[in-house]
Amino acid sequence: MARPAQFRDFRQRDLLPGQVQSLSGILGKVVGIELEQRHSLSTVEWRVLAHIATGNPEDDAPLTAQTIASRTGIDKGWVSRAITRLLARDLIERERDTIDSRRHLLNPTIKGIDLFEAGVITMRQLQSKLLDAFDEAEHTSFVRLFTRLQREAETIYQDQMDLKSKRDA
Repeated sequence: MARPAQFRDFRQRDLLPGQVQSLSGILGKVVGIELEQRHSLSTVEWRVLAHIATGNPEDDAPLTAQTIASRTGIDKGWVSRAITRLLARDLIERERDTIDSRRHLLNPTIKGIDLFEAGVITMRQLQSKLLDAFDEAEHTSFVRLFTRLQREAETIYQDQMDLKSKRDA
């Protein structure tokens, strides 16, 4: 079936969500290559290690795999595999929760903290290289506009969830 004439010039990537997804995809690849080459970490391993190394901002309690999965939006199976690899490299340690023996608490090792700190340097260097595309005024505007766009998207999402909750009630 031929595409209708009114859609022949339509490209998903011309819409803001498509552009953001495209940018996210290429940034993910760039970050993944950088982390793998410099630190032998996958992007998921880095994100999990970063959450474990920086701790729980609410109460400074050790994290669990479930907590990390819910905070990051990473599938629980991916988080579990990353934890297994981080344990094997002695970057994190796991201990059974004394209150709930079904849970395991995760903490970074010294080696894990060292690798996390090196990874932060790598990520900051990469960020700096990316932001070199802007002059100072553009950078300031970009951060301001990006933040505003993110807040608006979060507001729309919350409104959608509120509406869905009302419909489901």
